[in-house]
Parts: sequence; structure tokens; C-alpha cells
Amino acid sequence: MISSYTEQRQTALRQRTIEMFGLPGDLCTDPACRRRGRCLSAAPQAPDCLRLLDAAGQTFYRRVLRTCQWADDAPLHFLSHYIGAIDDPYLALVGEIVRRAQPRGHWLHASLPWWYRLSRKSGRRPVSLQAAAAFPARCY
Repeated sequence: MISSYTEQRQTALRQRTIEMFGLPGDLCTDPACRRRGRCLSAAPQAPDCLRLLDAAGQTFYRRVLRTCQWADDAPLHFLSHYIGAIDDPYLALVGEIVRRAQPRGHWLHASLPWWYRLSRKSGRRPVSLQAAAAFPARCY
């Protein structure tokens, strides 16, 4: 039971991460993904449309996915980093991916936007893939 739950979590993280790259879209080879506008790939290594990214994009995808897996495994530890580095566009990207991968009603759906509003005293800035990629790599 645990392994199937873990596999479902990993699949959801891979799917939501590839969606942040603007895939799947009209370029995806899977017609179901194109119709729904969401990644439906359950491939254990990575979604099929990952091959559409260049080498730098694939490297950044793997980096984001590793951080998302860490955040999904230790959400309270991640939340403390998220609160402490609220202006970090990379953590904002990771937070949005992890939040979207959670099932509806999960506490991260409400807590991440709430913490962001509390600390910034303003609305959320849009998540930017380019800003996150340009942000220097850190250890979290």
C-alpha cells in the first residue's frame, strides 16, 4: 500500500513539474494530454514530453523535481524554508508544484498562499520559471 501511494505521489510531482514548463501542449505526443491540457503520463522515468526540452531545460527539470520530492517528503521542514525565504522565486516555484500535486483539501492548498500573503502583506507575484532558473542554486 505504501509503495503505491509513494508511486502516486512521485507521478503527480513529475506531472505537475512538467506542466510548469508549459508542457504538455500542442507538442505532446499523447492525445489525452493535449485534450485535457494536463500531463497524464505515468511513465516511471519522466513524462514523454520531457524530451522536447533542451539539455539545460532537462537538467533544470531534474533539479526542480528533486527539490519537489524533498518538499513533499518533509512538508513542515519545507514550509519553514518557504516562510524564511519568501522572495526566493525557486522556492515559490517548488511550493506551487508541491501544492498542486496534493489532493484537494490537503493543508498545503490553503497554507502556502496564506503564509505568502502574511509575510508579503500583498498579493502573490506570479510564479516565473525564468526567475527560478536564474536564481542561484542553494541547499535547502
